[in-house]
Amino acid sequence: MNIKNIITILFISMLIGSVLCEGKNVSDCEQNGCENIPISCDDNDQCTNDACNSASGCTHSPVSCDDNNQCTNDGFSRDDGNECTSDSCNIKHGCVNSPLNCNDGNECTYDSCGNGTGCISSPISCDDNDQCTNDGCNSASDCTHSPVSCQS
Repeated sequence: MNIKNIITILFISMLIGSVLCEGKNVSDCEQNGCENIPISCDDNDQCTNDACNSASGCTHSPVSCDDNNQCTNDGFSRDDGNECTSDSCNIKHGCVNSPLNCNDGNECTYDSCGNGTGCISSPISCDDNDQCTNDGCNSASDCTHSPVSCQS
């Protein structure tokens, strides 16, 4: 239920209450007095403080969830949306978005990071353009160039 609906209900209740005296007819009200029953302003939203103002009706002010601890989620995300960072929290500094280490430990790949794709390990070229070598790659030591016999 939104505030406009609540105000409308409150207004109608006030009109009806003044004529019917909360469901009693006018002669009963004059003899026994009116019974004013408080309305509920609960909007079922955990993030608002609900109250009733006698002049304006129900109020719903935002609740502050800030516990002054940078490492708790007070309603916002620590994720910076960048695939190339590791998102964490430091109690003194708040959000920490550290660059990812995309090194896969393989000397035969070029390692990088693309936002939207994360870590990428692309094969490197070990071609030395020398017809007298067999080119290869050793994942522990990088490119290799083994001599071949070029005699015809």
